[in-house]
Amino acid sequence: MLSENSTIYHSYFFNITELSDGSANVTGVAINLSLSSGNADLFLFDDSQVLKAKSINSDSQNELLIYNFLPSNSAMWEIRIYGNSTSQIPYEGYVIFTGLDFLNASTGQRISNLDFGTRNASYQQTLNITLKNELNISSPSITQSIVLYQVKRFDGSGTKNFTV
Repeated sequence: MLSENSTIYHSYFFNITELSDGSANVTGVAINLSLSSGNADLFLFDDSQVLKAKSINSDSQNELLIYNFLPSNSAMWEIRIYGNSTSQIPYEGYVIFTGLDFLNASTGQRISNLDFGTRNASYQQTLNITLKNELNISSPSITQSIVLYQVKRFDGSGTKNFTV
C-alpha cells in the first residue's frame, strides 16, 4: 500500500539470471498492477537505472507494462511504483516472465527490433523468423502472424510537393 501524499516510491527487484534454468534466459516481462483506489504509475528500470518502459494511465485502476528483449547477461532490474493521491493506495500486482525468443531463421541471431529503414513505396521484404521456447515450457499451439505496413494517403489535384 502506498501512503497518502507520498513522495517516495516502492521498489521491487528481479535478477534475470536467477529466473533462468542456467541454459536459457527469460526474454520478456509483463507487469500488471491493480489498484483498489487512487492513482499509481508503474516504471521499469534496467541495471544502469535507465528507464525501459512505463505505464502512466491516469484514469484507470490498472497499469500494464510489457517489455520484451531482456538482455541475456546477468542483470538486476527494478520495478518502481509511484503514487499520486491524498489517501492511501492499496494495490496488488503480478509479474509474468516469458521465455519466447525471436530469432532470425537464417542466422539464428536474436532480433531485438525490426527496422526496415527508408524504402520506396513498391519495396517488399520477407524476413523469416523462428520463435524459440527458451524456458522449455509446454505450449504446443503457439503461433504468430504479423503484417507490418504503413499507409499515408494524399489527395488533391494539380502539381504539389509532399514529404513522406
